[in-house]
Amino acid sequence: MKLQKCQGIILKKSVFQEADVHLEVLCKELYDQKYTRKKFVVHGILKSKRRNPIVVELGNLVQIDYYEKDINETQNVKEIQLIERFWEFKSQYQNFELLGKILEITYYASMSDQRELKEIYVLLLKGLEFLQSYVLKEKEDVKKIIEELSLDFSSIFLLFFSVRVLMFMGYVGDLVHCSFCHDPLDGLAKWQEKLYFYCRKCDATANVIDYYYSFFLQQIKQKKFSNFIKFLKQLHIQKSIDRIDELLWELQKRIEIHLKEIIPMKRSLFI
Repeated sequence: MKLQKCQGIILKKSVFQEADVHLEVLCKELYDQKYTRKKFVVHGILKSKRRNPIVVELGNLVQIDYYEKDINETQNVKEIQLIERFWEFKSQYQNFELLGKILEITYYASMSDQRELKEIYVLLLKGLEFLQSYVLKEKEDVKKIIEELSLDFSSIFLLFFSVRVLMFMGYVGDLVHCSFCHDPLDGLAKWQEKLYFYCRKCDATANVIDYYYSFFLQQIKQKKFSNFIKFLKQLHIQKSIDRIDELLWELQKRIEIHLKEIIPMKRSLFI
């Protein structure tokens, strides 16, 4: 068996025989730069006097040396090293629910197709890094806007993360043009199945609220999270939309319904 190396984020773990841990990890292979999702077994980690069991904590970024077998088999770990625990984020109890939801979305989304694993891996890693910096009060400008607009941080972050995942999975349409006639969406739109919209000519029930939804989704698709929050602030200053918090709440509920049609989420995303 060939010795391989990867860096990865732990999505799921289970304990068996009291000391051994099974892991499912979203990986970046260090030799060929491929992105995969693999199963590993770390023998004896929970009773080891040499290795700290913290290394197999959910959400950790780790480096794993393993003996390669068939991709569908569980790989035997030779060595596992902790790169980043995101401890400051995890140290706050209320953040564990947010972490669990992010990892659950990633776990199911990364089962569907190998082609988008790089994008999902980068999204998850950047998301965890942002959450860490947010807790460390390095994103005070974002926090101030969220409080000013009466938004719930966890919910708005999950909305952004979920739409990005759906985008990488191929479930987000053009958002700028009608999905039927391809004319620009101009002030009115009608939400169709999946994340597609019709213009007023192709659907007589087109309305301004659905147009705002398409506009918000377009911004999520194009912007980083911090810039999306600043975009919401600009709308508030311009008074372009009344009660942004209520509109986003309805958008969150729609995205949750759509997401659960695609991946078998076991919990409610938004509180």
